This record gives sequence, C-alpha cells and structure tokens, in this order.
Amino acid sequence: MDMDTTQLSVWRDAALTFLALEAIVLILLPGLALYKIVPAIRPLTMRLQRWLLQSRLVVMQIQRATQRAMGGIAAPFVWLRSAVEGTHEALRRLGWR
Repeated sequence: MDMDTTQLSVWRDAALTFLALEAIVLILLPGLALYKIVPAIRPLTMRLQRWLLQSRLVVMQIQRATQRAMGGIAAPFVWLRSAVEGTHEALRRLGWR
C-alpha cells in the first residue's frame, strides 16, 4: 500500500509538465487568432467609420427636422403661456390680484 516516492515524483513532474504545456497552448491559441484577425479588422473599421458618419448625418437631419417641426407646433403654446404669466405678474405687481 505504500507508494514509492520516486513513482510519485514522476507523476508530479508529468502533471507539472502537462500543466505548463496547457498554459502555453491556452495563451498561444487566442494570440494566434488575434494575430490573424487584426489585419482583417482594419478595413472593416474604415468601412464602419464611414457607415457611422453617414448614419450620424442622417440622425442630425432628422433631429433638425424634428426640432423645426416641434418649434412650430410648440411656439404658440409657449407664447401664450408666457403672455399669461406676464399678465399675472403685472397684475400682481399692481396689486389687482
């Protein structure tokens, strides 16, 4: 039942070697994949920048149109509210309200 210490040390050394090889493989595989992918990503980023710029311009056009439309819709209500508030303030200062 007693295990020989030399046999145990051989298994320990094999396990450590396997662990080191496993660590090397786990580091090299993603590194190799990244090394192969990076050159392919550069043209994609250039196209993506163009697409994002075009979409940003479209969004800005939509924003301007929306602001213009909302300004036209909201302007009478804003004017009316400010006129009413101004009248209330004038009446309050004159002591009539």
